[in-house]
Amino acid sequence: MKKGHVVVALSGGVDSAVAAALLLEQGYQVSGATLHLWSPPGESEEQLQERFADPRAICQQLGITHHLLDRRDQFRRTIVDEFLQEYLQGHTPNPCVVCNREIKWRFMLALVEELGADLLATGHYARLLRQGEQTQLARALHTAKDQSYALWNLPLEALRQTLFPLGELAKSETRRLAANLNLPVKDNPESQDICFIPEGDYGNFLRDQYPREMAAVQPGPIQDESGNIIGRHRGIPYYTIGQRKGLGIALGQPHFISAIDAKANAITITTGEGLFRCGLRAGRVNWQIPPPQLPFHAFARIRYHDPGADCLITPLTRETVEVRFDTARRAITPGQSVVFYQNDVVLGGGIIGESFE
Repeated sequence: MKKGHVVVALSGGVDSAVAAALLLEQGYQVSGATLHLWSPPGESEEQLQERFADPRAICQQLGITHHLLDRRDQFRRTIVDEFLQEYLQGHTPNPCVVCNREIKWRFMLALVEELGADLLATGHYARLLRQGEQTQLARALHTAKDQSYALWNLPLEALRQTLFPLGELAKSETRRLAANLNLPVKDNPESQDICFIPEGDYGNFLRDQYPREMAAVQPGPIQDESGNIIGRHRGIPYYTIGQRKGLGIALGQPHFISAIDAKANAITITTGEGLFRCGLRAGRVNWQIPPPQLPFHAFARIRYHDPGADCLITPLTRETVEVRFDTARRAITPGQSVVFYQNDVVLGGGIIGESFE
């Protein structure tokens, strides 16, 4: 007996393919859907078809329908244009966090509604804890692959319509299942972090895609913590907090970028010890719980692979917080996400605006 109709977001990778296969085994009616978000310059129709061959092959083998949704215009306006603006401000953005909310879940849930389906499923390694009407986002059972950090920005109403079939699996188990099922993508490598920059060189990407804006970027001073100018940088967008290489300065010991001031067009460098900060302020906060009114203790992560640390979180407004860590954290980076946890449950998160001593 069918348990309901689930639309599975298929990237063409092994994770989403196994998620679809597991749901079929569990008795769900399953449809596959892929978002077409970005085309490399000069991509031919043949190359385009080849790029989406894997999700089509998955659906063909599993005997399910496949839907391809072209959302390139929305992706460009909402994600890629903001990516540029963040770097122009001296921030280091995490576009996947915004994309999950504004693109992936938005358009996939619209397809769920259009098809008269019941739920959306993805291949993310995270869990949803359900008790009655309550739904809580939680870390994956095997934390080495946990992706809850990238999902803090999703609205609760979206999570209530979502399934994460891989939340209790290790990556090795997913690979084993894919091999046992002989899925056509069983040997596919891990996908890169930023889907629209396959080579990982965001500087070249920005120059190619936004030549006018990047041509206006000006060199400026590199200074030490006392304000002494000791070098020149080639433009704010090419740098990030914690960066060591590419500074063009030899000072006898390693130095790292500790601050980027876009208004002054200046970069400050320091030794490794100078990268540590005791706190941060974050905005655009999205709560997965009723918004707290008073300070509370929690556990926070400041980047994807950050093990996290205990902290005191003080709400400033509905969408801003101050976070003070029990121990100083290294290279707190504006533009990245800070995500709050109690045990394994995600309480919410926000976009880091600044750090402080």
